[in-house]
Amino acid sequence: MGGAFLRRLGAGSVGVARRGYLLAVETVVITGASSGVGRAAALAFARAGARLVLSSRSGPALEEVAAECRAARAESGAVARPGAGKVARPGTGVAARPGAGKVARPGTGVAARPGAGAVPGVDSGAVARAGAEAGGPGEAEGGVTVVVADVTRPDTIEAVAAAAGDRIDVWVHTAAVMAYGRFEDVPADVFDQVVTTDLLGAATVARVALARFRQRGRGVLIFGGSLLGTVVTPYTSSYVTSKWGLRALVRALRLETRDAPGIHVCLVSPGAVDTPIYRNAANFAGRIGRPPPPIDRAEKAAAAIVRCARHPRGTVNVGAANKLILFGFVATPALYDVLVGPLMRLAGLSREKVGPHPGNVFAPPSPDAEAVKGRRRAGPAAALRRGRSG
Repeated sequence: MGGAFLRRLGAGSVGVARRGYLLAVETVVITGASSGVGRAAALAFARAGARLVLSSRSGPALEEVAAECRAARAESGAVARPGAGKVARPGTGVAARPGAGKVARPGTGVAARPGAGAVPGVDSGAVARAGAEAGGPGEAEGGVTVVVADVTRPDTIEAVAAAAGDRIDVWVHTAAVMAYGRFEDVPADVFDQVVTTDLLGAATVARVALARFRQRGRGVLIFGGSLLGTVVTPYTSSYVTSKWGLRALVRALRLETRDAPGIHVCLVSPGAVDTPIYRNAANFAGRIGRPPPPIDRAEKAAAAIVRCARHPRGTVNVGAANKLILFGFVATPALYDVLVGPLMRLAGLSREKVGPHPGNVFAPPSPDAEAVKGRRRAGPAAALRRGRSG
């Protein structure tokens, strides 16, 4: 399968990096796969024929993604290895029997019926299901396993790794939440949870992934960063704090893995991307957030992630305006500070009014609020809208 996968990626091998050479890619883990760039990356890797282990907090949304990925694999002609797509029992690494892929209810040992709702607080036993019901076509051929997990719960991320088995070639981490509002208007628990999810959650993923890579002597860990990890905007202090911290973490990990030529730690940082994160965000700014122009498609960032898996690079920037914005931030800080507030209020906040709410910071949104694209999706803020300003 490795050769077919590599041919679909458009290269005879994954590629030569700064240090080392990765021979083949077959298994890709994606945390944050139910929405936005993570979902687009899952589809891109599926079209390339990768065996996928997909994770997020929402079981129903993961089922949708798994179905899309199985269809993409089928269209590309990819064939999964025997047994791929079966459910792994959390913490064991042992494949479960056919039919065991039901989402567990948190805090109980009882399996829920297929299609059970999203799991807001994930217990270590709350590991999900293969992308298809037992006996269905997806089990033998789908090559997709889904695991309901929360990056703030290390035991569930261990379960994700266990579901992938002994071999993880690439781990992509894009899970993130966001909160809008002035720092003093955002409740402390919301601010802290954004940082916990976006920064400490990334550290948890790194800890689990690097342990597996060290055992094998190779692997590619790709984090979804942001332009806001290099510049600052108002009304997004918790997200900006997290992304600056993530950039520092990735740099530290890159330095600390120099003794392992086959291990690569990468950061793919897009500018504004059309995803649901803006509408799903917590909001204490009074107006729903939106991506400011120029806006890229999630598929563009996903393509950069796939290229990074093939040819690992330390940092990849995605977005035509990124360098210009960064230049203004570094070279003309006084002018930048004068302009960024008005520009953020004009382009980064929509005209749709909204009351204070925590968005998806503490619990996943409804499945219909998770997608690749975001600007036309209602998201959880819809119920709290108060009309439009003039």
